[in-house]
Amino acid sequence: MSSINQVVQQLQIQRKRTEQELEKLNLALKALSFLDGGTTATKLVTRRKPKFSAAARERIAAAQRDRWAKIRQHRSGSKPHVSKRKVVSCGSGTLVTYQH
Repeated sequence: MSSINQVVQQLQIQRKRTEQELEKLNLALKALSFLDGGTTATKLVTRRKPKFSAAARERIAAAQRDRWAKIRQHRSGSKPHVSKRKVVSCGSGTLVTYQH
């Protein structure tokens, strides 16, 4: 049994050394990423959120306005307001919103 205990102790010592080496490597990576302008470490760690186009955001907003209108209509008992807004792309990258 003492040989197993010795193996376990040696493995624990090796694990501590490896953890110390990893900590040193992490510090070195942080230092180098600051010298590089912070681009190296942040690109590996951060995840960018997907971006919606302006037209997609407008469609989502219009749908949400319709949902709220239905809720308000249900509370008051009046006729629901349905959004008739249209989003049109002008080809130059600009979006125009108009109502019928």
